[in-house]
Amino acid sequence: MAAIDNEYDYDFSEDATDDFMLQILKELSNHNMRYEERKMKMHYLSRLAKDPASKNVWDKHFRTIFFLLLETLGDNDESVRARSLRTLKEIVAHQADRFNDFAELTIMRVLEAHKDASKEVRRNADLTAEALALYLHHSISLRILKAIMDANQYPVNLAALQMLRVVIGGLTSEECAKSLPDILPGIFKNFQHRESSVRKACVLCLVRAHAIMGDELWSHLKPLEPSKIKLLGVYIKREQDKSKLGGAKTASGEFDTMND
Repeated sequence: MAAIDNEYDYDFSEDATDDFMLQILKELSNHNMRYEERKMKMHYLSRLAKDPASKNVWDKHFRTIFFLLLETLGDNDESVRARSLRTLKEIVAHQADRFNDFAELTIMRVLEAHKDASKEVRRNADLTAEALALYLHHSISLRILKAIMDANQYPVNLAALQMLRVVIGGLTSEECAKSLPDILPGIFKNFQHRESSVRKACVLCLVRAHAIMGDELWSHLKPLEPSKIKLLGVYIKREQDKSKLGGAKTASGEFDTMND
């Protein structure tokens, strides 16, 4: 393992060539075997994603890389699955536009990773979903999350609501108001869910919307029962009090881990 750690520190910038990428792709094709070697190659990919000089390499090989990483999410080693998610996160953070044609598949597979038995995988699914919320264009994310919320399937719906909260945090007041007719029906539906974590996630989405829109939000919430309106008011007041004390959180880093 020490040898692998030493190789992680290797400066491969001069080797970011087509041949080097082909070596990575060949290694990643070894599904359910050569676990440490594949994790090392995914580490290289994460670093390569940050290198502007590697654009031509990514132009040529992104599609193959993308599908290999998705396939790796089904690996029989949990640390490999987690590493695949971390690699996806890094690529999204630095090359988000490449995911525009694969956004629905990416979001679905990342949110479905919240079903994984491994806590490490679920935590990395949280972080990757947060990156998707922050870096994909909000119109793409909102369209896809709407469909997932409407399906109301736990725990994917919970992960979708948590991702939605981050997306909302990046909207302007006008964008938020415009999105409400699309996202509120799914929020209202999930407000009835038997899992308390799902209901709380709905509240937090609306708290975030109120932070963006202010009291204009209330006129859109008439379908909610009075008890839920009262609960929402309590959460909004709590968030406002935190803000006054300087304790408000930014969107980044606040994605709740539902399985801790």
